[in-house]
Amino acid sequence: MRELDPKQGSVLPDVGFTLPPLLGSNIDEHFHRIGSQSAWLNIANDFAANELPP
Repeated sequence: MRELDPKQGSVLPDVGFTLPPLLGSNIDEHFHRIGSQSAWLNIANDFAANELPP
């Protein structure tokens, strides 16, 4: 142990909050969907859809 004394600690008040619903079936899908909906991905897709001049 690192010689921590639990008597010197403090008790923080209980803070309750509601988590938002998952955007997928697991946490990995949740963050993937959030990233897919970001503005940067939309801008990149719009840019990639354009035809380059000759």
